[in-house]
Amino acid sequence: MSDVIQHDVTERWIDVEGARLYAEEAGNGETITMLHGFLVDSGQWDAEFAALADRHHVLRYDARGFGRSSIEPGAYAHHEDLLAVLNACGVERTTLLACSGGAATALDFTLAHPERVSALIFIGAGYWRWARSTCQA
Repeated sequence: MSDVIQHDVTERWIDVEGARLYAEEAGNGETITMLHGFLVDSGQWDAEFAALADRHHVLRYDARGFGRSSIEPGAYAHHEDLLAVLNACGVERTTLLACSGGAATALDFTLAHPERVSALIFIGAGYWRWARSTCQA
């Protein structure tokens, strides 16, 4: 018999300028948003997603150009994609659990929208400065 609780997972697609982002949500309670490293996709958080959904509303998505999310030529900012994901999912305030390049996105997002962040949890954080967070595909 397994101790793992099965959760209903809601999948959604979020259209942003120049991309279509894939996101998943599960659980109830305070929101924890998971930002993957830039060598992987949101599957990085499979075990944590399932475990944290026992007591929290968990949200994860594939960043632009990773996993199931698309990317088109043009300028973009990862932290503005995060804002679009949170808005589409109705999340006003969240804890950000982030790894590597995802931590850079979390820092930029926190600088731009501090009222939307309740806590930051970083694993192997990377950072390239807010002013340089606009990318070109």
